[in-house]
Amino acid sequence: MPKVKVTKKELWRAIRKQCLDCVCGSSEAVRFCKDLNCSLYPYRLGRVEKKVEMKDSRGMNTPDNEGVKAQISTNRVPK
Repeated sequence: MPKVKVTKKELWRAIRKQCLDCVCGSSEAVRFCKDLNCSLYPYRLGRVEKKVEMKDSRGMNTPDNEGVKAQISTNRVPK
């Protein structure tokens, strides 16, 4: 299968189109999107958001699992 070259501009357009499709065509809804589980969430505004706090299905932070660390530290039984 031949390789297809995709420019950055085409990639950003495809991401934007998907985001608009997800929120029924509302640019304002894309801007205020709260779906942190979406893999396109950091890219929805046409640039990469560096400080995006992603959450897993249990609502815990995934980059460094702060929620898990806090839960473990509070659930420890003293010796």
